[in-house]
Amino acid sequence: MSKIKVCMCESYTTILAKEWIEIDSEMYEETKGMSPEELEEYIQENYNEMKPTPGNENEFTTSLGEELDQMEMMNDKIKNQDSWLEFTPYNDCEDCDEEDYDVNEEEE
Repeated sequence: MSKIKVCMCESYTTILAKEWIEIDSEMYEETKGMSPEELEEYIQENYNEMKPTPGNENEFTTSLGEELDQMEMMNDKIKNQDSWLEFTPYNDCEDCDEEDYDVNEEEE
């Protein structure tokens, strides 16, 4: 007689799209006169250091990054869904410890 342990594992990527913020290159001193491509590159590299858009500064929103993070979600999508089986010999408990697959555990 043979015994094994089996569990199903799943992985996927969830994408949450939040509301758009319109940014004019004239809103910030450091972006004045930039082309759309330059503005996009600058924001990509500096959004956490940039101030929120004018009129949206408060004690909870001190950067453009925080402002973007606090926007309402408008869409979500699941991509790259996959599933597989994990096996371990029945007597080899440390190979398939339930703690290894704790869904409440924070990723580092």
